[in-house]
Amino acid sequence: MKPKGVFTHDDIAALVAAQRIVPLRTFDTAHINNASLDITVTGEIYEIDAVLKPRQQKERVRDLLPLMNAREYDLSLPLWRGKSYLAKASINVNFPPGIYGYANAKSTSGRLFLQSRLLVDYVAGFDTADLRHQGLTAEVWLVLEPLCFNIMLSVQERYSQLRIFDADTRFTNIDLLSLCLHENILYRRPEGGGLPQPYSQGDLNLFTHDGSVLMTLFAKGTAPIGYAVREFKKPGQVDVARRDCYPGAYFEPLYATQLIVGNEHSWGVWLEANRYYLLATNELVKVSEYLSLVLKELDSRHGDTTVHFAGFADPGFFGTVTLEVRSPRPVFLRHKSPVVTGIFERMRGETPLYNGNYQGQVDAKLPKQFAPFKLSAS
Repeated sequence: MKPKGVFTHDDIAALVAAQRIVPLRTFDTAHINNASLDITVTGEIYEIDAVLKPRQQKERVRDLLPLMNAREYDLSLPLWRGKSYLAKASINVNFPPGIYGYANAKSTSGRLFLQSRLLVDYVAGFDTADLRHQGLTAEVWLVLEPLCFNIMLSVQERYSQLRIFDADTRFTNIDLLSLCLHENILYRRPEGGGLPQPYSQGDLNLFTHDGSVLMTLFAKGTAPIGYAVREFKKPGQVDVARRDCYPGAYFEPLYATQLIVGNEHSWGVWLEANRYYLLATNELVKVSEYLSLVLKELDSRHGDTTVHFAGFADPGFFGTVTLEVRSPRPVFLRHKSPVVTGIFERMRGETPLYNGNYQGQVDAKLPKQFAPFKLSAS
């Protein structure tokens, strides 16, 4: 009997072939990844005044369009910062009992600060396609909300990704300890042009005792540690189909601060209230070929800074995690402060390994729409 857990590339392809995932006009087989299914938009899109979720299992998203004051929108126009939009997704679902899914924004959506969330008929929650006890035949929609820039959409780009399951295989603490017996999970940043080195087992103090792994903030040294979104009187516009946008028009380098000169424990970074930042974890994380990793915000006991809108790493991913960060008030985040937690999940089987845009990253990385940031010589 095949193991249960997160569906692989071949498992997802089989669901499409069986019409358990129903492809629509803008669907492409290239949307099937090694552990998830990419989702784009169709031509049906609305500007809305309020985002309403289905309240009961008899309510469809389409039935809520009048309550949202939905107005048909032209895909050739940009999505305006601060506005909300509802777009028909490139798939519908036809899940039998026992099959369910959860979604998150793609990494690039997060780095563009484009909030992308799934709405599904009959399901009273974002990013959820889960009626596993009875099955789910439903339309799937995307709620798109630009937070920083005006966004020019393209049906060729993908905005969210759906992970599909037939069992909950999230790690317990026993699972995590067992993994550490024979595999390295976290690695130190390379120094002096060297290679990342695994943490010694005696230095691994980032476990939460619930099966998840804490990752901390990198905020030290004189080189840029990330990027801050430039403050605009009039927001800039990003065409998601481009790959050569000039980053200096949208972002500025962010530097760490040492509160007490010579005190290595005083490194950190100042964040302004309600400004958006791209930062990175201090640790590199390695995801084995038979696992995936879901990233979650820390609970409020660690602070009220919002970290990470997008959160999923495929089997084979190795690198730091770029963090999308916003704080409601001015705050100083110290180097090695906990910022995000990762939970491993077992795959149903072998699948191609991740080799995407952000593989091997160490420093915080801009969205793929931007050319590399070139710092002027001082």
